[in-house]
Amino acid sequence: MQSYVEDWAASQGLEVESWLGSGDFGDAYETTCGRVIKITSDIKEFMAAFSIQCVKSNYLVDIHKAELTDEDQLLILMEKLDTNGIEDVFNDAMSLIDEYSFGEWEYFDKDELPEDLITSEKSINLIDDICSSIMDLRQKGIDIPDIHERNIGMKNGRYVLFDFQMTENRSYDDFKTYILGEQSKKNTPGRISQPSAYLSMQ
Repeated sequence: MQSYVEDWAASQGLEVESWLGSGDFGDAYETTCGRVIKITSDIKEFMAAFSIQCVKSNYLVDIHKAELTDEDQLLILMEKLDTNGIEDVFNDAMSLIDEYSFGEWEYFDKDELPEDLITSEKSINLIDDICSSIMDLRQKGIDIPDIHERNIGMKNGRYVLFDFQMTENRSYDDFKTYILGEQSKKNTPGRISQPSAYLSMQ
């Protein structure tokens, strides 16, 4: 593990407990208090997390902090979701999606399922919850490039997505300038920070 991960965790009053895994753009670590620190090289993933940090929703993973460090590391602190048993439920849900919604999650309507269809309530709940999660994210300008069992977890009895990207197509330098400006505002004494308004930038 890179030392800067432990240093950043310590700066947040946290301690890294274990490595959780690697993805296409970085690594994830669990802290001793049960949160997750994610390192990413994907600026759009970081911007999505940055834009919803501290936003509370039943259908969104809690992003406690997203920070661009002085060393240009993109670090995200988020809640840890329960992923146990997701794969089997997801596979069953995908069979329903493929057969009854033409492969599009947002066009799935459980009321149109055959009355004699035998399927699990968990699969129907997963589809309903993920559709709500997608809608919530897209209203915030965030895209979901790939829905699979490895980016779904349980939160308060609901299935939610925890891996997504900003749809804005800006350069890394544009993103970085905006992020540093917002972080500077938050660190200004006496200033009350407001939720990110990146999507309204001209």
